[in-house]
Amino acid sequence: SLLLTMMTTSTALLLRLLFCLLLTLWLTPLKVFGEIVELTDATFEHETQASTGMTTGSWVVMFKAKNCGHCKAMMPEFETLAQDEELKEQGLVFATVDVPSNRKTALRFDIRGFPVLLYFHRGDMYRY
Repeated sequence: SLLLTMMTTSTALLLRLLFCLLLTLWLTPLKVFGEIVELTDATFEHETQASTGMTTGSWVVMFKAKNCGHCKAMMPEFETLAQDEELKEQGLVFATVDVPSNRKTALRFDIRGFPVLLYFHRGDMYRY
């Protein structure tokens, strides 16, 4: 009986810990590197609201690949822009999408090369 009580207590504690871990993971914000949000197929629409035109701020999204030389060359300037206080105050959000890992989003926006910058502002999208 004592053993059964100990096992039940251990199981309950384990379930509580598991619940807390899952809750923490669910409430954890997107991965952010400096001031750049890393978007994925799973998070792109939820974070940007691009399809509704009711974007959560203005977004500059860089579609890139980890092994792309042009993308690597562009990242320092992109990071500098993302840290600009005036741009932050204007509500500009900088983000990246790793295309090889997020093909659904890349196909949605017809990304065929790297890097590609998309600017989402007041329901419109501009490609650079």
